[in-house]
Amino acid sequence: TRDWSSDVCSSDLGEAPPTDDASGSTGAPAAPAPGPALVLSSTREVGPAEAISVTLANRSPSPVAGELEFDPTQLRAASGGAAATNGRLPFQVEAHQEAVFVFRPLPAAAGNDVRVSVSSASANGAAVNVEGEALVRVRPRGSASP
Repeated sequence: TRDWSSDVCSSDLGEAPPTDDASGSTGAPAAPAPGPALVLSSTREVGPAEAISVTLANRSPSPVAGELEFDPTQLRAASGGAAATNGRLPFQVEAHQEAVFVFRPLPAAAGNDVRVSVSSASANGAAVNVEGEALVRVRPRGSASP
């Protein structure tokens, strides 16, 4: 049996790309590259008793904080205490790092799609772009794994 008590894992995503303007211009610094600052992904399908992993990858040069939102009638966070029982789990992901959060499907989730979303994600007080989704199919009880 795997111990899911440590529900958050971090790993280094590598160094940030250089920000020097290679064109040699002497104007203002280049704007940050467009695109997501936070990438959300998850397990695609699980059995009714299997764990769901939700990953947040911070692509920005600053820590990103916010909340994961989920339906507490269908999912239970593996940890987070009372803060996670209302369907909201606070997070902070350091710059160029990723964090993995583990959820367990509740009986009501069997045979349904469940979603975990990012709410009010910000870095240094400014909203950040979020890309991806965490939509998971929970197989009905008694169904075989694909």
